[in-house]
Amino acid sequence: MTDLVFTDLGAAGVDYVREHLLGANVFCTALLAVVEAAPGKVTTLAPQGVSRERLLRFDEGGLLDGTENNRVVRIEDRSPVETESKLKVEQAAYLVSMLRTVPDAVCIVDDFNPSWSDIDINADPNAFGVGDEVYRLFTMNDAPPELAQALIASDTAWHGVAALCAETPDLDAVRETSAEDLERAALSAFIITCTAYDGEGFVIWRRT
Repeated sequence: MTDLVFTDLGAAGVDYVREHLLGANVFCTALLAVVEAAPGKVTTLAPQGVSRERLLRFDEGGLLDGTENNRVVRIEDRSPVETESKLKVEQAAYLVSMLRTVPDAVCIVDDFNPSWSDIDINADPNAFGVGDEVYRLFTMNDAPPELAQALIASDTAWHGVAALCAETPDLDAVRETSAEDLERAALSAFIITCTAYDGEGFVIWRRT
C-alpha cells in the first residue's frame, strides 16, 4: 500500500478552510470565527509523493489515481463504499484518535443531506437536530467505522464539515438543541476537517 503522509498546506490551506465554512449555517459560521481568531495550521493526508502544487488544487479529484489506496473499502458488515472513500476511513480514524486524547470532547458532523423531520432517532442515535438541520455527534466511545459512515453520508463534495469541540451541545429528550447552544459548542472547536479534492480527501485545521 502506498504510504499516506500529512502535509502542511500553509496559508493556502487556511484560505480554503475559510472559504469552505463561509455562509453555510450557524455551525460553520461559528467555526469560521474560531479559524479567524485562533492560531492554527492546515494539513492534509495524501499518498506519499503527491506534489505540494497538486495538493493545493483543492477542487480537483483524482488524488488517489494510480495508487493502491484507490480501492473499495469495506466497513464492518456494511456494503463496500466508493473507492474515493478510502481517505474518509482514514479521516474517521484520525478524528477518533484525537477524541481519545481529550476524553470529554465530542465530534460534530454537519449533514446537509436530510431534514430533521426525516430522521428516526431510534434508528439514527448519533443524529441531533437544530431547527430542520441535521448534525451527528460522536464521542471517544464510538468506533471509527461509525464515524466514517457519517462522514461519507454527509459529504456533498462541495460541502463536508466535522469538528472536534471541547463543549457538548445540550440535547433534549428528542435530541434537539438550539442554534445558540450549537454555536457555543462550535466556538470551542480545536480541530476542524473539511472535504476537499472533489470529495475524495479532506483537510484538517488544528489549533496550534
